[in-house]
Amino acid sequence: MTQDVSPATRAVPVAAVVEAVAAEAGLGRAELLGPSRRREVAHARQVAMMLAVELGPRSQWAVARHFGFGRSTVRRGMESLARRIEAGAAAEARLVEAARARAREIAARRRSEASRLAAALSAEAAAGAARPASAARGSASPAKRVSAPAGAVA
Repeated sequence: MTQDVSPATRAVPVAAVVEAVAAEAGLGRAELLGPSRRREVAHARQVAMMLAVELGPRSQWAVARHFGFGRSTVRRGMESLARRIEAGAAAEARLVEAARARAREIAARRRSEASRLAAALSAEAAAGAARPASAARGSASPAKRVSAPAGAVA
């Protein structure tokens, strides 16, 4: 039984989420993953953690390990972000939506690149298997055999 998985429901790698949030927030990847407590960095990191859990699907434990924090930090950050959005933080809601869309786009592009590379490697391997043995070695003449010195024991 095969299950049709639409691009919107496929797992998005944490690296794609981090790249998307960093780009949308105007931060560097290292800054987002670093220890900074500046408000704009911490809030963007909370968005990245929430999207990493949501688009995974992965546990808060897994996300915490990736970001170098404890699970409770991820949980509190997600709760804090949800409260701010519910209270009307439109800028953060826009950041979440824009980063979600960009992360899915990045993941889809990477999957497409990976499948193109796999197809190219498969075609190259098939072409290599179709060549005659002498062409596969890179020489049209058979390799010369080197004999062992006289009196050598094998």
